[in-house]
This record gives sequence, structure tokens and C-alpha cells, in this order.
Amino acid sequence: MFRKDFVWGAATAAYQIEGGVREDGRTQSVWDMLCERAGAVCNGDTGETACDFYHRYREDIAMMKRFGIRAFRMSFSWNRIFPEGTGAVNEKGLDFYDRVVDELLKNGIVPYVTLLHWDLPRALYERGGYMNPDFCNWFADYARVVAGHFSDRVKNFFTFNEPQLILGAHRGSGKAPALSLSDAETVPVAHHILLAHGRAVRAMRAEAGDLALGMANQGCFFYPVSDTPENEAAAKRETFEYRRPNWYSSLPWYADPVFLGKYPEPLLSRLEKYLPAGWEKDMAEIAEPIDFCGQNFYNAFPVDEKGESVPFPPGTAYNSEHWNVSPSGLYYSVKWQYERYRKPETACAATIGSPWTEKCTTRSASIFSAGIFCSWKGLRMRARTYWGISAGRGWIILNGRRAIVPVSGSSMSITKRRRGRPRTVRSGIGTSLRTTGQTFGTSDARAKKKLPVFSNRKKFAGGREAMK
Repeated sequence: MFRKDFVWGAATAAYQIEGGVREDGRTQSVWDMLCERAGAVCNGDTGETACDFYHRYREDIAMMKRFGIRAFRMSFSWNRIFPEGTGAVNEKGLDFYDRVVDELLKNGIVPYVTLLHWDLPRALYERGGYMNPDFCNWFADYARVVAGHFSDRVKNFFTFNEPQLILGAHRGSGKAPALSLSDAETVPVAHHILLAHGRAVRAMRAEAGDLALGMANQGCFFYPVSDTPENEAAAKRETFEYRRPNWYSSLPWYADPVFLGKYPEPLLSRLEKYLPAGWEKDMAEIAEPIDFCGQNFYNAFPVDEKGESVPFPPGTAYNSEHWNVSPSGLYYSVKWQYERYRKPETACAATIGSPWTEKCTTRSASIFSAGIFCSWKGLRMRARTYWGISAGRGWIILNGRRAIVPVSGSSMSITKRRRGRPRTVRSGIGTSLRTTGQTFGTSDARAKKKLPVFSNRKKFAGGREAMK
């Protein structure tokens, strides 16, 4: 079973839930910029209101307490705290997060804070953003202020969420800032993010020594279709050597420098010519020691003994985003990362779709069963936060409703905030937890009731060109 100190929780991101985008000194982020462009976001959604967490955080936190949630992974809006990205601090921004953190603690919920979940301040984007080498100092200054202000109450921090997807947003994914750049332009972006991470860790340690710090990676994972040692070796090789063209989606390009102090081969041989001059001297700072290996796990892909992709096995489940659900992938990703990096694993957000259907409950159970298997094998899987606690918008092309509490609305003008009864909501995740012997709440006859899955299948219609 899971270790006694295993952390169960839920997660979200500032721009997806807060709203209040023009209030109390907050300025725009790159996501506000993107949402202003016609056709860039499904349905013309924006974060103007989102889930209205900025005004209803007390109600939302009370709901979390009713659900039995004991940890909440949230992100801070950099541009709410620093309206210009650097310089003067916005005290009203700090005050808002003070109130949120205090309310969480009052309700017995431990806050886990992500410093940057994709929403780069517009003011910094207009100064070159991640492409500007000064980004490393901008981010470290922001991290230092946050650590100094909140370290008396917040002890767990992630520097970045998914640098892989930040790079993807510069390679045509459609996510903000919706750029389509070359390897020569994006390899320095990745290096600046890694250096900013290391510099921020140093700044936060200097400000407050008793913090648990890490980064939340994603990555493209592969798993063996058979139990042979040859097949496992091939899947592991494909995960860490990563020979596919989209290098920026790999795990090792980000995790190896942070944990091992070097870029991985064979990717380095392919990309070294694009790294900034003198990059070697940055590696010690990038590898500043951290406390955990964060992972956002969504799915994985089967390969054969030659490392070649094969069809998904019969009966593979798919979530509401049509992503395959891969318990084996979760197990092997945790196993191999622990073997390679030797850090406690934090499975940050295993997105499995809406918890409102019986099928998704079964999928949840399979993911948790993989977690039990990790523990049984002696792997140090330390925490799991469900993505997400609530959702009013997605990131460009996703349906934005894969959450414990969906929030319906038109262009984020909230028409109905779904405040499902605790017993009903628990049925979505509680059933899968009960298969592991864990408890989020009591069972209920309504556990089998199917509640609506809010879905949008529209494809991304624009926003891939450079933002003007």
C-alpha cells in the first residue's frame, strides 16, 4: 500500500481559475494576449472570469475540505505580484495570495506553489521573454520575493510547470505565446529556463533554508509491450535517448541537466551547436540540488523489443481528450526516473479525464493500482495531485472540463458554478481511492450516477503565428 505520509491532493493553475484579470493592479500575461486574438482559443474563451477563484476562494477551499483534500497545488500569477515583471512589488497581489494560503491552512490543506505555470508576464514577453538571457535574473528575483514572503507558511515550491510545453508554445502548439520558431531559436529558450530554475533555487535557499524545491516535468514516455528484459531496455532507451524529432517534448533534455549536471546524449550531439556560447559554465548552477523529482503524467506509448512503436493493446482505455490511459507507463516512468535520478518522486498531475463517468472511475482505479505497484516495488512515489480541482477553461484545444468540479459558462462569464454535493463528487475519485484502501470520503448509492462531461471537440483554429 501507499506509505503513511503519502500526499493526496488536487491541482490547478492561476489563469485557469482565478479571473479578476484587471483587478488590484494585475497586468496582462501572454495568455491574456492570446485570448484577445480572434480564433486563437476554442469558443473565444478567456480567463476574464474563469472559475472566479479571485472572489470565491473561500467557498472553493471549503469545498476542498468537504472532499477530504489535504494538499492543493496552485500557481501564483507572476504579473499579479510584479505588474511589470520586475521592479516594484504589487502589495495587493501578495495580499490575495496571503489570504488564499491562510485559508488553506485554516482548513487543514497544505499549499504546494508553482511559481510559473506558463503565464509569463506580457511586460517581460515584450522584452524578449524566455529568449532574453536576462530572463534568468528576472525569474530569480521573483522567486526570492515569493520565498521571503511566504516561506513561513508555504514549504513546498515548484519553479516551473512543464518546460516541455513552454517550448512547445514556441514550436507551433498554439499555446501562448503561440510562436513557431526553429531549433536555433528554441534551444536557447530551454537553456534559459533551466538556468532560471537553478538561479531561483539558489535565491530561495538564501532567503529561506527550510524549503522543499523541485520542478514539474512532463515528457514523452514509452513502455514495453512484453515482460522481456530486452523490451524493457528498449522502452527505457527510447525514453531517455529520445531520437524523435520533437526533442523539446522529451524528459531528459530538462531533467538530466537538473539532476545530473549535463545534457543527455544523443540529443546533445544534435543540438549543441544551438546552445548559447559558454553554456558549459552554467551547468553547475542548473544542477543546484533540489528535493524531489516532479512529474506530470498523462499517458505513454508502447514499443517493441527494437524500440519501435506498436499499436496500443486491445482494450486500452481513453480519456475525454482521447489520450490513452497507461498504468504501465506510469509505473515505468516512476521506476526509471528513480533509478536515474534517485530523488523522491512526486506524481503531480496524472490527468485521466473527467471523474464523472463509470468508465473514467475504472481508469482512475487502474492508475492508482499502478501507484500501489510502485510502492510495492519499493519506489519512492511520494505524492499525487489530481488535475484539477475545478476548471472553467482549457488550454487552447482541450475541452477544459477535466476536473473534479466543472464550471460551465460562455466565454468565461459564469452562468452556473457546479457545486456538486460532496458525496456525489467523491464518487468520481473516491471509488478509485477505495480500490487502494485510501479514503476521500464515504461511499454513496449515487456513486453510479453519471453526471455530464462538458466536452468541446472543436480544433484549434489559429494563433500559431508570432504574436505581434
